[in-house]
Amino acid sequence: PLLSALLYLIILSLAFANNLIHAGDGWTAVFPYGLMLSALTFVLCLVAAAVSARKYARLAWRI
Repeated sequence: PLLSALLYLIILSLAFANNLIHAGDGWTAVFPYGLMLSALTFVLCLVAAAVSARKYARLAWRI
């Protein structure tokens, strides 16, 4: 649970920073750092979902 919580907090902070970057004017505010931060946030969301699902899959096999 600690790893999942830590990942979700990192995702939340990255998404907030991403929101601030995307609030800038036009294409120059988004490219390249906004695009990279969006991709990193998405990848971390996938990792957090996999970590959480793995934990619940282990619990399902115990029942």
